[in-house]
Amino acid sequence: MLSNATDKVENLVKSVPTSIEVHLSNEDRNQLDSNFLRLKNLIKLYLPLVLSLGAFFGICLMGRRMMSNSASDKKYEYEQRINQLDRWYHENAEAISFGQFYRENNPKKYRVWQTGRWQQDIAYRDSLVRSNSLDRLKHLNEDKN
Repeated sequence: MLSNATDKVENLVKSVPTSIEVHLSNEDRNQLDSNFLRLKNLIKLYLPLVLSLGAFFGICLMGRRMMSNSASDKKYEYEQRINQLDRWYHENAEAISFGQFYRENNPKKYRVWQTGRWQQDIAYRDSLVRSNSLDRLKHLNEDKN
């Protein structure tokens, strides 16, 4: 009984065709060709997509360029201001040393005298030097690039 079943299975496997020969009519060939996209159809479909992506990336690149230019302009302004305040600090070093001497020897009268404008300028210069030092600006610029 087992050999009978295996014989039937072998006969069924042998009866399965190994290749198929197909002949298409001209109408079927035209229908098949029209289902594939042609070059003009690709251009019609993908040209708006390519243009919009190109515009998006162009806007992004231009924005990045403008941001880097404004950052370099700000850096230049800070450097100029720091140089100006350093020059002022060196020109007024004698008054500053007098202020330090006065603070040490007359601390009560110094409180009245310290409200002068030069004290605020020194504090402003020091804060600019700390927050916008050239090393820090270089480090920030390297992080952006």
